[in-house]
Amino acid sequence: MKEQIFSNWNAFRILRLILGLIIIGQAIYYMDYLFGLLGVMFSAMSILNLGCCWSACSINTKFKSTKEEKLDYEEII
Repeated sequence: MKEQIFSNWNAFRILRLILGLIIIGQAIYYMDYLFGLLGVMFSAMSILNLGCCWSACSINTKFKSTKEEKLDYEEII
């Protein structure tokens, strides 16, 4: 879990965290708890590196092909 939080940070993940923190700040300022829940959701998604629907459509970043594929080329005249 610790590795998931501290690794694979990219620009979109940082943007979601900043957006979530801004939404939380605005929710506190306007005392809008439902809006704050949205901010918590954005922040949690970025911190835990989850995609939409809580990782149902996340991309597998550790996939490595072990099989070497040989490409056959055919000359077309």
